[in-house]
Amino acid sequence: MFLLYLLMSLTRKELYSTVFAQQFSPCGKYLVTGNNYGKIAVFNITDALSASASLKCKIPMHCFQAHESYIYCFVTIDKYLISGGSSEVQAWVWKDLIREKLPKPAWSIHPPSSNPFGVPETNALTVNQSNNTLILGCGDNNVYVYDIETRNLLKTIQGHSDFIHAVGYLGRSHQIISGGEDGFIKFWDERSYEFLEQIEPSKLETASRESIGHWVSCFDVDQTEEWMVCGGAAHSSVWHLRSKTATAVLPTPNSCTQVAKFEDDYILIAGSEPIVSKWSMNGSLRSTFPCTPDSVYSLEINRKLNRILSIAGSSYNIDISTNFEYKSFSLTFKD
Repeated sequence: MFLLYLLMSLTRKELYSTVFAQQFSPCGKYLVTGNNYGKIAVFNITDALSASASLKCKIPMHCFQAHESYIYCFVTIDKYLISGGSSEVQAWVWKDLIREKLPKPAWSIHPPSSNPFGVPETNALTVNQSNNTLILGCGDNNVYVYDIETRNLLKTIQGHSDFIHAVGYLGRSHQIISGGEDGFIKFWDERSYEFLEQIEPSKLETASRESIGHWVSCFDVDQTEEWMVCGGAAHSSVWHLRSKTATAVLPTPNSCTQVAKFEDDYILIAGSEPIVSKWSMNGSLRSTFPCTPDSVYSLEINRKLNRILSIAGSSYNIDISTNFEYKSFSLTFKD
């Protein structure tokens, strides 16, 4: 009877499993994923890609409880993988993550409590490597900037009227970017932390979907830092950053974009339907392909050993595409 209950419980956990965060290791040999149960799973991606790969190669090398609850985001620097979730932000030494079954965090950060409900969740992370700072986008509407070496809070950036979904950093113009539930993408001076300007994608007539809302769920900036793609309630749109001018709209009538990535000369888009689409910069749809998650929250690209695309969301399966045109196989996030 107990065994039957255990099997039913495992099935229920798998049924409601969502993978929000993914990151390839700096060497490119491993994929780390984080789910809504606060668990981190480590996959050997080299073994999984082998022509003779067995089913065992498609499950984690190891899986452990990293946070008490949801893991929403990862960011990596040479030594650390940094994870953010429903409470603390934690740093994991990469070699420990790969070698040990139960690694311990190297350090933790608890964003300051600005409301009676305690520490806000961290929905997005990015790193400014030029001054060794960690930038957090949080559920209390604030952006926090921490010194990675000392873990001291350097600045609290206020200006959004609802929680933050995405943060980024522009090295050439020394700007921090934040996007959130209030529908704005805001630009801040990295040195003074002063507000510079903002855009509101839902105000674009060809992108607006008033019946859905205004929120911005994601954005990405290309390597030249000349172009940005963003998405959310409004259809995804491409912007010229210096002029803050929209140049193209990428309509997805059956989906709200939850993740967007520049790759080569095109843009990858995914969201609230089981499809990944490829778009040209001018707004023309190049191709689409189906994926396992009903709702996609994360697209990660491995540019080290093997150029592959990893697709994760509302499923315990993580799809791997080796040609960015279809799913090649799936990894399975299981304990």
